[in-house]
Amino acid sequence: MPVEQIMIAGLVFIFLVIIFLGPLGYLDKLRSYIDFIPVGSVDRQVQVGVELVRWDIVSGEAKWYDGTRWHKFDPLQKDRDGPYQELGQKRVYEVAAGDDLEALYLGQRARQPLTLGSYSLPVLNLVRSGSDNGAIQGNVLASDASGVAGMFALSATDKLTFSATSGASGLAGSFSATPHLSGVKRHMVSWRDQVLDQPMEHVYRDLQTGRPVRKLFCVRKDRQYLVVDLTKEASGAC
Repeated sequence: MPVEQIMIAGLVFIFLVIIFLGPLGYLDKLRSYIDFIPVGSVDRQVQVGVELVRWDIVSGEAKWYDGTRWHKFDPLQKDRDGPYQELGQKRVYEVAAGDDLEALYLGQRARQPLTLGSYSLPVLNLVRSGSDNGAIQGNVLASDASGVAGMFALSATDKLTFSATSGASGLAGSFSATPHLSGVKRHMVSWRDQVLDQPMEHVYRDLQTGRPVRKLFCVRKDRQYLVVDLTKEASGAC
C-alpha cells in the first residue's frame, strides 16, 4: 500500500476515534494515561514567565508546569545532578526541587495545644509513610486523665475524620453536633501550614553563568500539593 494511502487511513482512524470516544469520556482517560508515559527528549514549550514547580505531599513526586499542564521531569533529560527542566533562565532539578519542598513541609512546628470542652488535643503529629502519608493526626485526651478518647486525622486534602476508642463511641456524635469539629479543623490546618510562613531555600543552575544559585522562595499549598513560583523571590517571611 502506498505511503500516502497509509497516512490517509491513519488520519481517518484518528478522526473516528475522536468522534466515537470523545462523548464517552475515554479521551480524557487516554490523555491522563499518556501523561504518565516518559516522552524521552521531546521538547515541550514552556510559556514565557511560567516557572512553577509542585511537590505531591502524598506520592512525593515533583512536577513542572508549562503554562497549561503539569509534567513529570524527563528521565532522559539529565546531567550529573539528575533529571532537569529549564524554566526561564533556570535549570531546575527534579531531586533538588522535591527534596527542598519536602524539607519545608517536614520542618519543625511549634506545639499548639487545643482545649475541647472537657477534652483536649495536646499534640499533633505528621504521618510520613503509608497510605496516610502527609496526614496530620492527634489523640483526644479526657481532662480527667481517664485516657485517650479518640483520634482526629486531617488528610493532605483537608478531609477531617474522627475515630473514637472503644467505650467512647458517642464522642464522635458529640463533636459533630458542636462547633468543636470546625474548630479542630482550623486548628490542625493552622498547625500544619505554619511552616509555609517561612520561605524555602532552593538551589538551581543559572543558564547564563552555568553556576548554581541559592535563593529563597515562598511556597503555597494547593490541595495535596506544595507549589513554588520561581519567578518570585522572597526577602523575608511569606
